[in-house]
Amino acid sequence: KLYFAPMTCSLSPHIVLRELGLPFELIRVDNQTKRTADGLDFLTINPKGYVAALMLDNGDVLTEGPAIVQYLADLVPANTLAPVNGTWERVRLQEWLNFITSEIHSGCAPLFNANIAEPTKAIFRAKLFRRLDYLSQALEQQDYL
Repeated sequence: KLYFAPMTCSLSPHIVLRELGLPFELIRVDNQTKRTADGLDFLTINPKGYVAALMLDNGDVLTEGPAIVQYLADLVPANTLAPVNGTWERVRLQEWLNFITSEIHSGCAPLFNANIAEPTKAIFRAKLFRRLDYLSQALEQQDYL
């Protein structure tokens, strides 16, 4: 089961599940009430209170997009979504996934917060643009991250 909410970072695990052709059930989470579409308290599934969360058939729950997408990729060894675990290429993938999570995704959040003043948002925007420039330069050297 993939617990998700629209317009959140739960999109990447959703895409990976579809790309790999793995069977899964999507369960929508209301970010405000922390209730699932089937009426459960999402905090009992993920005490962190945010998506994505992947519940395995045995009831174990994995959270955090980078961990989820790598776990899923490893379930289908013949796929080309992630390099083999333990290789330098895999470490570089982890580096990029963490950069996207910490610098890009987190860098966008303040821009959507109505309680943050525009001059402060300008500081966050400038920092985010520097990170995006770095990303753009990396993509000039190769077609993927």
